[in-house]
Amino acid sequence: MVAELVGTAGTVTTIAAIDLKMETYDPQKIEGHRMSKDSVASIIQKLASMPIAKRRLVPGLQRGREDVILTGGTIVLEAMAAGGFAEIVVTEGGLLEGALMKAADNCA
Repeated sequence: MVAELVGTAGTVTTIAAIDLKMETYDPQKIEGHRMSKDSVASIIQKLASMPIAKRRLVPGLQRGREDVILTGGTIVLEAMAAGGFAEIVVTEGGLLEGALMKAADNCA
């Protein structure tokens, strides 16, 4: 059984940056940030109520993601619901780092 859901990459880190109201992206603040399903849903609902031009003004929303963040956020919410997760932990690490960590565990 999986203990917690860990999210990585653009959509998850962008939602975390929005949650943290970051004017300037700070990977150290993103790493390990926890977001409840309700927080993620609230952010996605707020963004959905805005035209794309207004989304560009939201602190933390990386330029170029304003048109795809809703789809990505919906996928995050669906993954949380499907797995029964009440929160998601954000990491700056990517899939490659995860694969290397797993390989290292298998070697130990």
